Amino acid sequence: MEPSIEKCRQILSVSTRAPLREIKEAYLDLAKVWHPDRFAGNSRLEKKATEKLAEINRAYEILLAFYEAGGNEGGMDGPEEVRRAYPPPNEEARGNMCEMPKRHGFFRILMTLCAIAIILIGVTLMVKQRRAEVPVKVILPSPAPESGPESAPKKRPLRSQKSPEKTDTLRPGKQFQDRSGSFTLGSTKEEVLAAQGPPQQISESRWSYGPSWVEFAKGRVIGWYNSTLDSLKVKVIAKAEPERSFFTLGSTKEEVAALQGTPTQISGNRWSYGFSRVDFARGKVVGWYNSAMDPLRIKLAPKSEPERFFFRVGSTKEEVLAVQGTPTQLTENRWSYGYSYVEFENGKVVKWYNSEQDPLAIEEE
Repeated sequence: MEPSIEKCRQILSVSTRAPLREIKEAYLDLAKVWHPDRFAGNSRLEKKATEKLAEINRAYEILLAFYEAGGNEGGMDGPEEVRRAYPPPNEEARGNMCEMPKRHGFFRILMTLCAIAIILIGVTLMVKQRRAEVPVKVILPSPAPESGPESAPKKRPLRSQKSPEKTDTLRPGKQFQDRSGSFTLGSTKEEVLAAQGPPQQISESRWSYGPSWVEFAKGRVIGWYNSTLDSLKVKVIAKAEPERSFFTLGSTKEEVAALQGTPTQISGNRWSYGFSRVDFARGKVVGWYNSAMDPLRIKLAPKSEPERFFFRVGSTKEEVLAVQGTPTQLTENRWSYGYSYVEFENGKVVKWYNSEQDPLAIEEE
């Protein structure tokens, strides 16, 4: 039995008059809290999280359909067909809702105190933001003068005792070049400063621009986080057109950039595109998470047609791929299909979790 509109709002913890934007924000927050990946290694909690997330997803889908149909206020307003499809709570329930504040007078006081606390936090954040907006002058070291007959002998710079951490980066001028007033992987601090201006905060290896940041190693850009609140003038541009309309396991960073564009975040060997992400090893794709909110142009195609339309314990990855298709999330030993997943050892199926929300094509015992 499908939950009522009122029940769906309770599941997402939103009020009766919550706009669609607030419902989407509540859904995203709960989806992060209850994502099964957070409980990997604990099968009991992982199963509970999977079931909870399925409930959250269904509530969101029902509310989304309700709003798209023109309904609002719990079905009390909107077109006639909407009111019939989504009836309001009965009068007894509505009466109980009205009596709650009377029975619990302290609730209003608590809400008032919460509102005051939120206002104080907001004022504090505004003050900090204004302080952060004060221009910061960044003076970069000028190059040393060339040697000449009258110049003083050069001193060899002292080497840092802590060597910079090795990371999977690209050399400047080789790939992902851009000369349109933006910066990219391999850009120098001078180039970032020219394109983005002075940072609001500087540490040894990171410059921050509001919630956005740029990370450096040996004075060159190796990563960033690009927030929509304070956008960075950053681009990753491939030097060649893509040969196909999708990328897959083993694709290069160049191929991913050509199809997917500039990542919102680059951290080590992971490129993120909103809620989706792509993992690399030695510059090649080895895994991903493909969110429906920010879909990737990813595809994993089988080499041959399936011999049967189900898989079982002992089946190969190729057999699972042939009947189940491209996973929404892929790591070395786990393939996920929505809320279901299949686990492998030595390339063979050893177990799975089959969700009713996203059923697997497994052999019935």
